[in-house]
Amino acid sequence: NASGADVSVSADRARVVRLLSEMAFAGGGSFKQFYDDATKQKLPITFEHVDLFTARDPLAIKELVVTNANVLPTDKGLRADSDQDGLPDDQELRIGTCPQDPDSDGDGVNDLIELRLARAPLTAEDPIECVDLEITNTTSDVLCPDPNDPTAPKTRDRKLYLDRDKDGLNSCEERLLGTSDSLLDSDADGIPDRVELVAGTNYLSVDPLQDPDFDGILNRDEVRSHTDPRANDAQEQLDLAYRYEELDEGVKDVLSFTEFPPRISGVLLRAVSGTSNPGIGQLKFDPGDATNPPTLSWTDPYDVADGKFGLPVDVSVPNKEGYILRSGTEDRHITVWVDGKGHYPPKVVVDKIIISSARKNCLRFRVRNITLLETLEAYANTSDGLFKGAAGDNNIFLYFAEAPKDAKDGFGIFRIATTVPNYKLGPPETRTPKNIAEVTFTDDDFIIFE
Repeated sequence: NASGADVSVSADRARVVRLLSEMAFAGGGSFKQFYDDATKQKLPITFEHVDLFTARDPLAIKELVVTNANVLPTDKGLRADSDQDGLPDDQELRIGTCPQDPDSDGDGVNDLIELRLARAPLTAEDPIECVDLEITNTTSDVLCPDPNDPTAPKTRDRKLYLDRDKDGLNSCEERLLGTSDSLLDSDADGIPDRVELVAGTNYLSVDPLQDPDFDGILNRDEVRSHTDPRANDAQEQLDLAYRYEELDEGVKDVLSFTEFPPRISGVLLRAVSGTSNPGIGQLKFDPGDATNPPTLSWTDPYDVADGKFGLPVDVSVPNKEGYILRSGTEDRHITVWVDGKGHYPPKVVVDKIIISSARKNCLRFRVRNITLLETLEAYANTSDGLFKGAAGDNNIFLYFAEAPKDAKDGFGIFRIATTVPNYKLGPPETRTPKNIAEVTFTDDDFIIFE
C-alpha cells in the first residue's frame, strides 16, 4: 500500500543519509542534503550554507627526519659522498667506481644498489625486471676519466628512468629493491625509502624500534641522528649526532591560498594576513601606459561584494621583500612577489584568488650539529633527473611525514624542503652562504608529496 511504500522510501533515505554522512566524515568533508523531511519536497541546490573553504581533520605529525645526503656515517667516522649514491668517496676510489657519478656504468641503476644486489656497478646491463619501463637515453660528461688513457671519450651514453614518486629512487631501482614506485615510504614507518636504503635499515618492513648493532640506540633514533644503525657507535652519538629540539604547537587554524594567479603572469602570492577571510578574493592587474606604471590591487573576499579594491601598488620592479597589497578594508592584505616589467599581461586582468581555512598541526623545530664536508663536483640523480652539483655542495633534506591522526601507522604524505650550503675549508668568504651556522625554514619552503 501507499503508506507502506512511503515508510520504505523514508527508511532508504535515512540509510543513504547516514552512509553519505559517514563517508563525508571519513574524507574530512561535510554532508548537506537538499530535501525537506517535513514537507517531503526537494530543495533547490545552492551553496549558501555549504562551507567550501574550511578544511577539517588535520593530519598529525608522524616523523621529522633531517639528513645531509653528501655526508655518510661509517664505522670510521663521517665520510664525504659527493655523488649522493650512498657510497663514501674513499670507498668508491678503492673499488673503482666513480665518486663523482652515482651510476658509474650509466645503465640507470645506482652504484650502491648494484653492489647491494651483487650486480656489476662497472658493467652496463639492462635489468630484465625493467625492460618494460620508460627510459630516456642521454649523454653526460665523464667526470672520472681513465688517467692511463688520454684518448678516452670525454662524454658517455647513459640511461635515465623516471622517478614517479620523487623519492630519489627511479622506477627500475624500485623494482629491483621491491619498493613501491608510487610511495616515498613503502613500509609507512615515516622514513623515506631512499633514506633507509642509504642508512641500511629495512625499507620494506617497519623496524624503527629494532637495534641490530646492539649499541642501545634504536634504528629510528640512529637515522634521525645521522649515525650508523649497523655499527656500535655510541661515541659518535655523543660527538656527531644531530640534535633535535621539537615543540608541538598543536592544531591551529591557518589560511592557504592560490599561489599562482591563473591569468596574471609574473606574479606569485606568498602570504595572506591572518585577518583575511576564507573565500574568493580578487587580484587586479593594470599594465599602465606611457606615463603610469603597472599596478596590482587587491580585494579580500569580505570586500568583494562591495567592490572595495585597495590602493594600487606600483610593481614596475621586482622586490625581494615582496609587495603588500591592502584590501578596501586596511587590515586585510596579501604579499606578492613579482618579476617586473616584461613579464606581465598586456591588458587589464582581474583574477579570482581562493583563500581557504585549514586546521594544521604545527611544529616548531631546531636541528643542531649537522656536519658539512668538502665534496667534489659531481652528478646526482635527483627526483627531476640528472643534476651536476658544484664542488663543496652539501644537499640537506628535511622530511616531514604526516598521517591521519587516528591512523598514524598508515600511509600519509610528506612535506620536503632542501637547502644546499656550499662548504670549503678556509675562511667564511669561501663558503655560500658565508654564515652557514643557521638556516631558517618556514612552511612555504616545504613541498607536499603524496
